[in-house]
Amino acid sequence: MPIKPHKSDKWPPNVRICLYDEDMYLIEKSRYTKYDLHDNTMQVWPYDGRTVHLGLATLSTNWPVWDEESIAVVEDLIDTDLDHDVNVVFITRITEEVGQPCSQEFIWRLDIFGDCISREGKQRAELLAQELRNNGLERYEALEKAVNQVSDEEQEAYERSPEGPSLK
Repeated sequence: MPIKPHKSDKWPPNVRICLYDEDMYLIEKSRYTKYDLHDNTMQVWPYDGRTVHLGLATLSTNWPVWDEESIAVVEDLIDTDLDHDVNVVFITRITEEVGQPCSQEFIWRLDIFGDCISREGKQRAELLAQELRNNGLERYEALEKAVNQVSDEEQEAYERSPEGPSLK
């Protein structure tokens, strides 16, 4: 059973974090237990969305094996880290083998969207992501719908706003 990191840390002790781009080219490595995913993925990225792969391994004796519980702890850390900075993240497990030692890297795909998504858009995106997981829809088709879909209320608010369309 993994022990959650100390409150002052984000990641497990003796961690090795590897950040890869979409094509699995290494972007950076870190052993810093306070590593901030937003700062290292989105802060200098000029676009609202990005896909990266996160590889994580730890030599901590409190983290012996990648079981469902330890994987869920890390996925919660990822979600909490990025949600804190108003990002929406879709987490996909790339490593399929559960039960390997935590000293071996476990890899996740992170589809991260910045604060360009409204609260309603985030809820729609989460529903579509759930549908994607349950029904195997094409990832980008579902995510594109989530990002681009505008509710009637959002459209009406935009049209009433000073930035909205002019009725000349």
